Order: sequence, then structure tokens, then C-alpha cells
Amino acid sequence: MTVLFKSPPFAQDVDRVVVSAKPFGEVTLARGDRVFLWWSEAQGGAGLSGHGLCASASEGPDLLRAEVEVIALRSEGVGFGRDALRPLRDATDDGPQTSLARKLYRHSHNKAVALTPDEEAFHDGRLR
Repeated sequence: MTVLFKSPPFAQDVDRVVVSAKPFGEVTLARGDRVFLWWSEAQGGAGLSGHGLCASASEGPDLLRAEVEVIALRSEGVGFGRDALRPLRDATDDGPQTSLARKLYRHSHNKAVALTPDEEAFHDGRLR
């Protein structure tokens, strides 16, 4: 499964990070799964900022925790954040940008969400 963690930003010069957040919907994570990192703009971040592979994961009551082996991380983000998603929150199509807007704008600021293959491909295009 591919998972996106929306969380506060943290140090950029690291090979591994630990992120934890409340799961939104059905989210499971295992070693080797792909993880996208989204730094919450409400907490000083820049939106989509990087990706990596899950090195370990654990679940607790209302919390998903992952140690992520970082592949790419950009402190300034990749130019895709809240402003790009805002107009799509109430759109009626089922495109990857629209579904991402719904997932990232609902409920808690910090969360873990499962990504569809189309959403993963969309993020991949942004990180290249």
C-alpha cells in the first residue's frame, strides 16, 4: 500500500524520519511500502515535500507510526500544496487531484491516508 503522511515539517538533512498520525480511512502500512511526505502548511510546511520507503511500522489506538527511509526530500516542497488543492475540494470528478483534495482537507491536520495508484502516479510526476 502507498500511504501519504501529512505532518509538521522536520529537519531536512536526514536519511530516516519517524512520522506518526491518525489514520484517515482504511490505512495499513508494512515494511517496503511507499510513503509520501506532506508538510502541513498550517504548521509551517510546504505541502508535498518528499517520499521514501517504510522501514518499520506500528499501529496503536488511533495512531499509525512509521520509520521512513528517505529517498528524496525538499524543504521548499515541490509547488503542490494547499493552494493547488483548495479549488478542488468540492469538485465532482474522480480525478487524482480531486480525491487528494478531499482526503487532505477533511478532519485532522495531521493524518495518514492510503493513496490510490492514480494518486501515487500524480505525486510521482510532481517529485521528478
